[in-house]
Amino acid sequence: MNLAAHLAASVRLVKNRSVRAAGTYFASTLINALVPFLLLPVMTRLMDPSDYGRAAMFQSICYIASTLSGFAMRTPLMRFFAISGRAERRDYLASNMAISGLLAAVTVLACLAAIKPISELTGLSVFWVILAALTGVVTTLSQIYLTVLQTDDRALSYSLFQIGITMANIAISLVLMIACSLSWQGRNLGVVLSTVIGAVFAMSVLMWRHDIGRVKREYVLDSLTLGAAGMPHTFANALISYADRFFLSGAYSMSEVGLYSVSSRLAQGYYFLGSSLNLALSPWAFRQLGAMKTEKDVRRLITIAVRLMALMTVAAVLFYLFVVVVIEVILPAKYAGALLFVPWLMGAAYFNTIYFVVVQPIFFYRQVRVLSISGLFICVSGLAMIYGFSALFGPIGVAMGMFGSRFILFAVAAIFGTRLVMQNLPRQPKDEAVN
Repeated sequence: MNLAAHLAASVRLVKNRSVRAAGTYFASTLINALVPFLLLPVMTRLMDPSDYGRAAMFQSICYIASTLSGFAMRTPLMRFFAISGRAERRDYLASNMAISGLLAAVTVLACLAAIKPISELTGLSVFWVILAALTGVVTTLSQIYLTVLQTDDRALSYSLFQIGITMANIAISLVLMIACSLSWQGRNLGVVLSTVIGAVFAMSVLMWRHDIGRVKREYVLDSLTLGAAGMPHTFANALISYADRFFLSGAYSMSEVGLYSVSSRLAQGYYFLGSSLNLALSPWAFRQLGAMKTEKDVRRLITIAVRLMALMTVAAVLFYLFVVVVIEVILPAKYAGALLFVPWLMGAAYFNTIYFVVVQPIFFYRQVRVLSISGLFICVSGLAMIYGFSALFGPIGVAMGMFGSRFILFAVAAIFGTRLVMQNLPRQPKDEAVN
């Protein structure tokens, strides 16, 4: 290919809407990842490892509550929005939100029923456990709004909203921690208040734009079908993401939770960068899978997937070196123990990131049985590894279990995702095949 052809291909790539969106998502995710990085030296000086561990436990409850109330609703919403008109989308969004609202109530009631063991396991008082659960379910409203923006390819609005919530979170936390002399309590209240601000803004915009229609039975059933099938898979992902902290809290000390959480926070910086590609490419991938007509289209998608994973591998190595420098040079000496967890947690973040590349066909082809069975398998095997490796190797074994569970998550998605693409290869007519 000559120079002119290369330049033309580059221009087309830059003009591609999905590529521009990926660049915007990448920039916003980079900012969202950089802010916690830049503030980590401040946070680690304002909190000792045990206090940092309490703040991490609060956020863990928030995340799990958000996952339960969201009920894997993001994927049905994204899939329906990618193939439907505006009128149908409004009603589907209302039906989706109705399900999430009901599940939010169930999640909070379940938390209240198990409030004592949760409080003992996390080391948080009943008040903070309830507040974390409520914060988690409120987060679902912002997630719904972000999904709508993503499916509309409104990457700039998505990024501004996401960055705004992050900045509000950090600003409120710092004011409460420094000016009001609150430690982990101030950090948690920053999460709560920024979450409420985001939810109020998100719902106000959706209502102002008349994006919410009427609840319809057929849409409720459709959303529940795919959402219920994906829930074991999604919940397994969420549970394994935070089961490590619960296990460390119950089996070891809150100080270990703090050291582990700092290492996990740093490793998640890489995961956030990789997930920005998923945010931009998920709607594009659904459209490409739906428009797949020839074997050439299939080969092109596979080539893109391989190149993405190669790029992510190089980025993971560079990011690992960066994390080591941060812990050894920038953070206070009392957090030096976090370095022990880094190799395993960076490996877990790597597999969790490239998982996004291979999982799209499973959701697109609505393989509900695969989603349910694989979710249960991943959950059981992941928890078993975390428990088993911890018994053998101590706190570092928890990180090893996370690495193993994320590898299984990726491997299962890669096997079934590739199989689905091959099974749905377009069949050429015999005459064309002979020619």
